[in-house]
Amino acid sequence: IMTAYTAIKIMSRLDINKTNHKIEVSTEASKMGGTTADLAEGDSLNIWDMLHAMLLPSGNDAAYCIAEFFGFILIELGLPPLAKSMNFVENFVAEMNRNAKVLGLTNTKFANPHGLANPLNKSCATDIAKLSAICMEMPLFADIVKKPKYICLGLDGDNKQKTFTWFNTNRLLVNGFNGVKTGITPS
Repeated sequence: IMTAYTAIKIMSRLDINKTNHKIEVSTEASKMGGTTADLAEGDSLNIWDMLHAMLLPSGNDAAYCIAEFFGFILIELGLPPLAKSMNFVENFVAEMNRNAKVLGLTNTKFANPHGLANPLNKSCATDIAKLSAICMEMPLFADIVKKPKYICLGLDGDNKQKTFTWFNTNRLLVNGFNGVKTGITPS
């Protein structure tokens, strides 16, 4: 959720069009564990489609791609808070943590963009509920998480057109709920 919030805030701050910029799947992103959007190395999607790949199937691979893409932008523009390294993902996570602080999420600290179990990832139900409510006020976010299914066209590693289809993992949508997302970790 915070990965989407941070990406959308950067897009807004820098006037980045959601469909004009392509995000290419890196080797590291394609090897993400947990729930994924089944992205392969070299696949390419625009930001709008990549946000769907992250939020509907809880795509850890897509979350990593988004962090790489926007982390690169933060470094290129020299926008704080820059992490001690020039690692794109670390800089994006630093921005996530800055956002958590600004939003008053006092029990939240992120160590990665995808939420996979990590002893340095910390939050509580109150902070997640507050973040979710804030995100649902963002039309871009709310429009994505209410969809039961999303189909788009992108490119594969050979630059050939590829169809992507993702289903929302939130089973509560059929009961009248309008979104956010589900997700589990063993801890």
